[in-house]
Amino acid sequence: MSYIINALVLLGFVGLFNFFALWIPVLFIRNAIKKELKETDYEKYDQVFARDLLHQSISTSKREESFFKRKDWPDINSGDVKRSLRTQKRLEWIAKWSFIGFIICYVLVMILSTIFNR
Repeated sequence: MSYIINALVLLGFVGLFNFFALWIPVLFIRNAIKKELKETDYEKYDQVFARDLLHQSISTSKREESFFKRKDWPDINSGDVKRSLRTQKRLEWIAKWSFIGFIICYVLVMILSTIFNR
């Protein structure tokens, strides 16, 4: 049984590492997308994104997050920006599921360790 617990621990840490390894590129891609949209004079830029970190609030964070979570962006004309948005969305999805896998492995390790170490 210790082999199963060890395997779950390994899978959990791989999931956690995968989360951090993928979340950092997601943040960099988002920043690059914001810069590209600002350079292309995206008409809704000021409505969606904060000007800088000093003007960041909960409502602007929610607007930014809803922008990045859309399924399609019909108001954006640039194909490169749309491709970057799809890429960051895929990476974000994989990163979130990696973190969920880490939590599941952690809970299973705790349960199995409690049961079999009595």
